[in-house]
Amino acid sequence: MEDTVTGECETLYDIKPLEPVEYQNKPQLAPMPNLKGSNGELIDIMKTKNFSKCENRVEYHFGVPGSNDVEPSSNYIANFFARASTSRVIIAGDLSHYTIQSSVTTDKIVISPELHNKQKGMVVSQLNITLSNVHSAAQNNAPTLPSNLNKVQDLVYQYLPATSDESAQNKKHNKHDDSSSSSSSSSSSSSSSGSSSSDSSSSSDSSSSSSDSSNSSSDSQESNERRNNRNHNNRNENKNRNHHGNNNDNNNDNENRHNNRENNHGNNKDNSNESRNKRIRSRRSVIRNSNEDNNESKENNNENKNMRNKNEDSNETVNKKNKNINMRNNNNEDSNENNNSGSNNKNWQYRRDDSSSGSSSSSSDSSSSSSSSSSSSESGSSSSSSSSGSGSSEETYQPEPKLNQAPQSPFLPYFIGNKGNSIQSSKQIDGVSACKNLAQQIGQEIQDPNTLAEHKTLSKFTILAGVVRTMNAKQLESATHELYYQQNKASSSSQSDATKLNAWRAYRDAVAQAGTGPALMAMKQWIESGKVEGEEAAELLAVLPNTARYPTREYIKEFFNLATSSQVQKQAYLNDSAILSVATLARKAQVDSDNSHNQYPVHTFGHLASKDCKDVTEKYTPYLANKLKEATRNQDSLKAQVYIRALGNLGHPVILSVFKPYLEGKAPATNYQRLAMVAAMDQLARLSPKSAQSSLFNIYQNTGESHELRCAAVFQLMKTNPSAQMLQRMAAFTEQDMSKQVNSAVKSAIESAAELKEPKLQEFAQKAKAAKKMLSPKTFGLQYSKNYLSSYAMKEENLGYIKDIKTIGSEDSILPKGIQYSLRSVLGGLEMEKDRFSAMTASVSDLLGLLENQFSTEESRRQEKNAKQSSNNNDSHSTKMIAQMFNIQREQAEQVEAQIFATIFGGNRLFAFDNHTVENIPRSEYLLILSMNNDRITFIQATLFTQTQVYLQN
Repeated sequence: MEDTVTGECETLYDIKPLEPVEYQNKPQLAPMPNLKGSNGELIDIMKTKNFSKCENRVEYHFGVPGSNDVEPSSNYIANFFARASTSRVIIAGDLSHYTIQSSVTTDKIVISPELHNKQKGMVVSQLNITLSNVHSAAQNNAPTLPSNLNKVQDLVYQYLPATSDESAQNKKHNKHDDSSSSSSSSSSSSSSSGSSSSDSSSSSDSSSSSSDSSNSSSDSQESNERRNNRNHNNRNENKNRNHHGNNNDNNNDNENRHNNRENNHGNNKDNSNESRNKRIRSRRSVIRNSNEDNNESKENNNENKNMRNKNEDSNETVNKKNKNINMRNNNNEDSNENNNSGSNNKNWQYRRDDSSSGSSSSSSDSSSSSSSSSSSSESGSSSSSSSSGSGSSEETYQPEPKLNQAPQSPFLPYFIGNKGNSIQSSKQIDGVSACKNLAQQIGQEIQDPNTLAEHKTLSKFTILAGVVRTMNAKQLESATHELYYQQNKASSSSQSDATKLNAWRAYRDAVAQAGTGPALMAMKQWIESGKVEGEEAAELLAVLPNTARYPTREYIKEFFNLATSSQVQKQAYLNDSAILSVATLARKAQVDSDNSHNQYPVHTFGHLASKDCKDVTEKYTPYLANKLKEATRNQDSLKAQVYIRALGNLGHPVILSVFKPYLEGKAPATNYQRLAMVAAMDQLARLSPKSAQSSLFNIYQNTGESHELRCAAVFQLMKTNPSAQMLQRMAAFTEQDMSKQVNSAVKSAIESAAELKEPKLQEFAQKAKAAKKMLSPKTFGLQYSKNYLSSYAMKEENLGYIKDIKTIGSEDSILPKGIQYSLRSVLGGLEMEKDRFSAMTASVSDLLGLLENQFSTEESRRQEKNAKQSSNNNDSHSTKMIAQMFNIQREQAEQVEAQIFATIFGGNRLFAFDNHTVENIPRSEYLLILSMNNDRITFIQATLFTQTQVYLQN
């Protein structure tokens, strides 16, 4: 591991003699070759940084879906992002005594702007340092060192909190000693001394430089303890990773991967407790006294002698063999190849094991350390690299964002746009005024949709959302006061009123897209004060699971308190949207560790939840379980459907214990509600396949169960990446099962899975092919349950699609009683959900009959009733007459229950129905028409949102 400004990462060294032909063609590589001495030579060193294996990462990322097996700060991400950092250093002499002739460092970033573009964009930065002069380091010419030295343990970029104080960064730099410039001059002077000592005749000076190098690599006892703790955690990660690689059971591999990710989150959380308490990145500054320096100098001189002897031996080998010497550790390369092949063989349903810290194995660590120290032992200019091998710093984070304060996000333009500080610190920028001006421009331009592209209105909305992210709660409150405009005060004939109303809506939507703590508090205040309500407020809260930038425990708790408050619970649409959204956000941040790592900036602020975080199991799940029990007891179908879906959104294995009494018939629930429970296990099947498989397979095998639940169980089983053995058992059972609906679902699922073309799905497709030949040869029509899986890839466009269509057949209609459509796009190798829609009802015939009754005229209903009466009177064998003859009591028709789930305006929405909902449709239409006649609703409801957001800041 070697520390640089971009992080502490594995660095590979290639060392070889400089070819004479190349030197003749490029003499600028070594402008002073005479410094190599009589026995020396020109040596070519190539350094390559491996960003995929780092102990300390410095970057900000957001929006990478957790379903992708990627590390956001690695060498590459899927097919749309790649980066590399190489350094070529030419030295004169040998590996023990040398002078740096030239050093060229090149950083490249290649990216697809729209993820799937075939044409790439590239950003290249290059730093060239070439030796121009050498002079004697005589005592009278030596530069004077400052009295108080600012010691820097490593070169890793240190986060400085971006604040609204314009002079904050300068204050941070001046925190230790006199100023940051004195520290810089200290480092520069030390480097100059090392450079002057590189003269071939001054071996003693070079030895002194080696001592300085060793001194710079030694740490205090406290930092050593921190480093040992971190290395211990990294070794545990390596053991866990090796355990994954040797585990042949795919299901166990998936479960262990999640458990290890949670354990690693806990370890990292514990290691960063000290820095969390300090709330700032610690600036490592140590003022050393002369006694300490002398004592350490004696020890380091002995160490340097041993190191010099080793380096001389290696130098003799270079001179004798005169061949290319590759300093890479072969075992490390083999492990990399094995890891890569293992990750490529992972199935599409599986999650990535915990490689977020990117720690390398012990063999790689020691190799990198020795390579770093051997190549820099005698040069003051490269003494910092030797410190990385023995004294790298612990990973610390930015202060955790507060609900009322803007997050201190590094690297983002609006947070460091003013001399490293937030744009809010500039005296020339007023955040409230900027928001007001942008919102008013958008409000004016949105009146004519044909000119949106010309005025770049959507780009202005993106800028508006970015400005809102830098604002605190007080500023957002002021902006709300400036822009809020009540809809019932607007007149349809006033262009000015329309502009004001649209300006407010643009600002409202920008706050929802901001995803910060102050934005959540602003929306909470709007709801409590009645500024937004009903469907309008429901749309705002529905997008929060996708827009929240860093949902801390405090953030989710505040959201949960809002969703369960009386002010929200009494409003239709808003109550459902709020509870579903907070459950989804809790899953993304605290249950799905892969999504938490990929979607949120965990390398900047730290992990979202520690190992002891039990909010989901001890607070959110019990609340939803009690509400579900209360709804079923009161026969409130609407509430029951909502809380079933909310429990499913959590995706935690604990929901199985909640659903179990209802599925087993020990607790009261309609057959439709039990079907909704199985359908709500989609997230559980994806995140914890081993936990879900046994329950789902038992439901499928229970031939006494209704075909709706069995078909739904089959659909969910296909999401758990079942083994080839399980698929073969299901295929063989189609020869014995008497249910045509279930057999049709199994056969269509296996046959379509066997035809999948997406590269990520090939392992799953091979399993399906192994079971395909065991299916029943019977054919089933479209009226039976189906599961169609298909994928389509356009290699020339670097994109593809994965489509999943499911239907559950009806017994009382040719139309299916359940349908689900899911479309996932693959952009540049990055898979993300694009559209999702599902509809389900207890009975198609009853639902259609109720709708027909509600929308038919009074006269048509009277005629139909008279026709039935006359028919029954004339027919002595009608069902009614027979029932009267045998005194048969007719069963009451089941309550009409239905739901629609869809992705709308960037958020997932659930609309539940029952008899009363359908019966109230005519009344709702009447109120809508009445309000339009009163000139109260005359404006087009325009909602602005961002569908896909991926941020990578390195």
